Amino acid sequence: MNKIILFALFLVLITSNTHSQNVWELNLNIPGNHATTIVSLDENNCYVLAGTGTNYLNIFHSVNKGENWDVLYSKKYDLTLYQLSIPDSLHHFIACNNSTILKSTDGGKNFTELIIDGINQIRGISMLTQDVGAIANLSILITKDGWNTNDTFKIENENIHYSYRHPTFINDSILYLTLRIEDLRDLQYHEPPVDKPLISGHVNNSFMKLNINTFDYEIFYIDHFDHLADFFIFNEQILFACGSSNSISGGTCHDAIYKSTDSGKTWRRVLELYSHRNKFYDHDIPPFGLQSIAFKDSLTGIAVGQFGKIVYTHDGGESWTYESKLHDSISKTTPPTMLVRYADTIPIVATFTGYIYRMIEDNLVPGLEHKYSISGRVWEGDKGHAGIPISLDTFRVTMTDKDGYYRFGNLKEGTYQVRALNKYYDGGNPTYYYKPFDYTPLEYNIELTSDTTGFDFNAEDLRTFYKVEGYIVDDKGQGIPDIFLRTGSSTTTTDESGRFEFPKIESRLTFDVIPYSDVLTFSPSSHRINLITGDTTDLLFTATPATSVWESANSSSLILHPNPASEYIEIAVDINPTVNRRVDEGSEIKIFNTLGECLLTVETIHELSLQKIDVSHLPTGLYFVSVGQVFDKFMVIR
Repeated sequence: MNKIILFALFLVLITSNTHSQNVWELNLNIPGNHATTIVSLDENNCYVLAGTGTNYLNIFHSVNKGENWDVLYSKKYDLTLYQLSIPDSLHHFIACNNSTILKSTDGGKNFTELIIDGINQIRGISMLTQDVGAIANLSILITKDGWNTNDTFKIENENIHYSYRHPTFINDSILYLTLRIEDLRDLQYHEPPVDKPLISGHVNNSFMKLNINTFDYEIFYIDHFDHLADFFIFNEQILFACGSSNSISGGTCHDAIYKSTDSGKTWRRVLELYSHRNKFYDHDIPPFGLQSIAFKDSLTGIAVGQFGKIVYTHDGGESWTYESKLHDSISKTTPPTMLVRYADTIPIVATFTGYIYRMIEDNLVPGLEHKYSISGRVWEGDKGHAGIPISLDTFRVTMTDKDGYYRFGNLKEGTYQVRALNKYYDGGNPTYYYKPFDYTPLEYNIELTSDTTGFDFNAEDLRTFYKVEGYIVDDKGQGIPDIFLRTGSSTTTTDESGRFEFPKIESRLTFDVIPYSDVLTFSPSSHRINLITGDTTDLLFTATPATSVWESANSSSLILHPNPASEYIEIAVDINPTVNRRVDEGSEIKIFNTLGECLLTVETIHELSLQKIDVSHLPTGLYFVSVGQVFDKFMVIR
């Protein structure tokens, strides 16, 4: 009993010492107004676009950083409202469905409807000036004359579908966007390959730079995860994205925040956590991901999520503090969506339920006395363990870096508790329970008087692993060597008999086993596995040459024997330029392996001649021979 009392007193001490929560003020309550955009034009002009279930468009305006709000515009439209963009105080643009932009040139007092051909649902809009702007959804439309005319950009690929989101101008030439990429090709052709377990709904989310004058573009991969909800540009180099991943029952999921410090070229996940109450000593923080993110400066930012979740950072996104005491009206209404932006230096939150708040006390901002740090490392055997959430005093969370290190800065003298957390769901439902590691020690209780390091954790592996093996064969049942395969982050290559093996695949996670080749297609293109009770040893792929090669071979007059071969092959082909224009007199003979590598080139072929080629040095396997544009395949068997 004494230990329980002492532990409870310890929690009170650490909470009062480091986690005095922020104070939010309710400034507007108009039920039924579903906020879709917050725009802060300058310190004196903040706007909220909201719609109602009866299709009323309302724009609320504040001139004192969200303390008071007036209705700037209200009118019934038979439109769905997506986003508001305000390049200056006179010009307002609203992206809608039905190919419609609403445009105002008198500060939002009146709007005219513009119909934009070539796009229906206008999901995003960004106006750099009254003339220069972009709208986006399944294509990007650029205007330089206020939507009198426009040009269209779209990456044309019948096998890959691109959705363009969050258009934002960096300057008068460069537009930043996010991309949702749906690749319809077989898994072996996906770039980059998925290097993690298959989770419901995760897709390729990427970042794009587009030059609106030349339509030159670059695409940089962020990650495979469920939903990229918001994108915030602090400056040209520092970018943030937030959303959700690892969706399970009822839409619950992990919080996801990504950060780039090199203009979007590379991204690092700075928050990943399923915010179940057991991570926060039974304090209820909704586990439904994040929906909006904003920064006041390079260090200070806020992200918000469904049903009232708010997280804060004061170190540039390296750690995030979960709000443990929401405003009463947020707790009662549990809004399904929330948005956040700064009105100058004041955070503004608008909700789906028609409430607008502003922060009136930031009790987490570090002062001069917050000058110390706590750091350590998480070990998995003799290596650092990356991507592990570490909590400080329950509510502040950071992630270990690629080498397993973590650090909490901006601390004052006092008593702190540090724990290593399981980022996955580990609550009461056994269907979704997943806890791959335990950590020792369970926690550190630290009396901090200076910078301190060495608070390390050791990961104890709780996972079960099984073996996956099988064969890749040709259409005659002969094994094919040297075929590369991937499942998750594991890779292997077939041996001389066509056999492959993945010796250590984690149980109860879903993976796709995918073979790769530039010149072969596989049936099936992948095998989906979920190992529950033991090894899987019977996976089989049948390989055939890619369609264009096979058609060429079948329609050719090339004669190749013996097949299979061991010491040599003989090749003959009729050459008649009027009949067969794919083989000319003097064509070279080339032999390729299944990776598409040319292994040898032999002397030119002449009409009706028989060419004998030594293949005794080639190992067992499938090979391709080309003469001009005519192809065939043969096996070497030892």
